[in-house]
Amino acid sequence: MMALGGSDENYEPITFASEMTLRDYFAGKALPVIMKDWYDEGFECFDDNNEEWLASCAYKMADSMMKARENND
Repeated sequence: MMALGGSDENYEPITFASEMTLRDYFAGKALPVIMKDWYDEGFECFDDNNEEWLASCAYKMADSMMKARENND
């Protein structure tokens, strides 16, 4: 499989905790970017609904990354 933007030979494999999936990893990488945009728009407080929405956005982004990964094979 070729990595987006180049050869896989430049990338080290990632070892996950037994319960973590690649989708979880991608969501975790997307979340800080989504939260930065959230703060940049002037939102500073979190409640249960906001936290669920932010997590949902992160997993939607992760799903898009997984799809791009599949389409690149």
